[in-house]
Amino acid sequence: ACANGSEWVKALECFQVMSLRELQCDTVTCNAAISACEWQHALQLFTVMEQKKLVLNTITFGAVISACERVGDWEKAVRLLNLMQRRATLVDTITLNAAISACKNSCEWQRALALLNVIGNSKVEPNNITFNAAMSACEQCGEW
Repeated sequence: ACANGSEWVKALECFQVMSLRELQCDTVTCNAAISACEWQHALQLFTVMEQKKLVLNTITFGAVISACERVGDWEKAVRLLNLMQRRATLVDTITLNAAISACKNSCEWQRALALLNVIGNSKVEPNNITFNAAMSACEQCGEW
């Protein structure tokens, strides 16, 4: 509920209450908190998940990459996408689209186009959003 309303502070408070009460935080709980958070907190929670050796799945990576997209942090978005591939975590269309959009938001049109190569090397099914984001990156940067 907090993810949809930008109530990330409340989401973090719930997460902290769980920790104080020594309730186990699992991947699902952390993914929900990451989805609700601003990007700095999303990255911190991602690090906590790694430290606690929780499963980092497609949803986890997608939520953090989407947080990076919202602020145009293309470098972190691309690094996370590469980490997904190194860990053999399934890259889905939504996650790829978010990484391409992060590049678009930062005028990194060449990187956005390079990410389209991920499609050729994986089972990711591109959609209209995938190609629109890449083309928008070119347009925004005057490379049309």
